[in-house]
Amino acid sequence: MDARRCFFLFTFAGFVAIAFAQQESRPFPTISPNLLQPSTHSELIRSTTETLESVRIQISQRLEQLQSLRCEIEMSKKRDKKITRKVYSGHLVIARGKGGRVILSRKGETEEYLANARELWSYDHKKREAIVLPVNSPILGFFVAEALNFNAFLAIEEKTLQFLGYQTTNGELCWVFEGKSPSRLRLLGVPVRKLRVWVSPKDGLPREIKIPEEKDLTIILRNLELNQAIKPDEFEWKSPEGVKVKNFTL
Repeated sequence: MDARRCFFLFTFAGFVAIAFAQQESRPFPTISPNLLQPSTHSELIRSTTETLESVRIQISQRLEQLQSLRCEIEMSKKRDKKITRKVYSGHLVIARGKGGRVILSRKGETEEYLANARELWSYDHKKREAIVLPVNSPILGFFVAEALNFNAFLAIEEKTLQFLGYQTTNGELCWVFEGKSPSRLRLLGVPVRKLRVWVSPKDGLPREIKIPEEKDLTIILRNLELNQAIKPDEFEWKSPEGVKVKNFTL
């Protein structure tokens, strides 16, 4: 199992829960152009009315209302010596305290990742090979539990977290956060990486997550469905017939 990839997929569950803002929350502030840096998205504009602290208070007040998320996901990254990016697409589902599942496909090949309180699973459909990682260490157990309980800033080290301001992605104005991944994850083979996340004020949920140092890894979420009923067994692994299962330990 690629521990770094698995963690990037599941610790960003915290970002997925970033605010779960209600429609009745106060309006997104009107801002005048105040260019901070050029971007492939739009101008990055500094907030003159909100701070990291005030935004986090709003987030904390609304997180407890989020019980589940189901959405489409696209993950892409740069390819060596090629202009086009390698793109994977699929679905993400997370239920509070129960589990998470990501299914990604590219050119007929499918990879599947599953997490619950006991195990992390990786399944390569083409190779018909599954790898299981028990959640039996304090650090691993903490991060999995927090991710599955929608810890909004789990994927960013507290002391590095910054609220940058506002920027559009795909034409939608968003809050922008930046920071570095937790240094404790290095004990599990996950290097410290800078992350940036764009959060929509319409519903308080991420629209894009970027990890530049991982070949510009970019994760985009679309068509989000909140608090839909999810069957409990969706996060229980059932090995298909003929699949080889390997145990992985840290």
